[in-house]
Amino acid sequence: MAWAITISSRRNGDWEQAWNLRSTTPVSKSTIWTSVTGLPISTEAQRAAEEAARRAAEEKARQEENARRQVEAATLDAAKRQIQQPVDNFPLSHADLTDVQKQRLDEKIVLLKQYPNLRFHIYGHTCETGSREVNERIGLERATQAKAYMISKGIAESRILGTASKRDTEPLVPNTNEESRRQNRRVQLVIQ
Repeated sequence: MAWAITISSRRNGDWEQAWNLRSTTPVSKSTIWTSVTGLPISTEAQRAAEEAARRAAEEKARQEENARRQVEAATLDAAKRQIQQPVDNFPLSHADLTDVQKQRLDEKIVLLKQYPNLRFHIYGHTCETGSREVNERIGLERATQAKAYMISKGIAESRILGTASKRDTEPLVPNTNEESRRQNRRVQLVIQ
């Protein structure tokens, strides 16, 4: 590695060139320092400077890694929240998935494929209309339909920890009108 150093000094307001050093062979920083200043750099001081530079580089790398991990964790948390959003608006006493519900499951499937280590349960919910037995059956059918659809789209069955019916035991909103009942008739993925 070739190098050139020009050292100038200022006298009476004018710049004068004091030295013009050139080399075509590699030299150490301490050799350059000694050549320029005429003062030797101690090995101990050089080691201390190198150690300080190494520590600073390690600290910077540690901070960058921490920042990267924080971004990954925040991204994963956002994905989990999206995956666990309910797929609602099932018609009363029906378990078949509509095109809109399939589209919402597709969005979850994309995220699940990005995070292949996530495992989850699928729960089917109903509104309070109907008997306990009917709601149990409808809730389970909704969860089973969602499971079959997700498997058909490439989600490994081993990632699905189970399907179950929650019937009308966990409403999102009070069952006061048809709109709220539609919100409660849903399928929900719950990540372990």
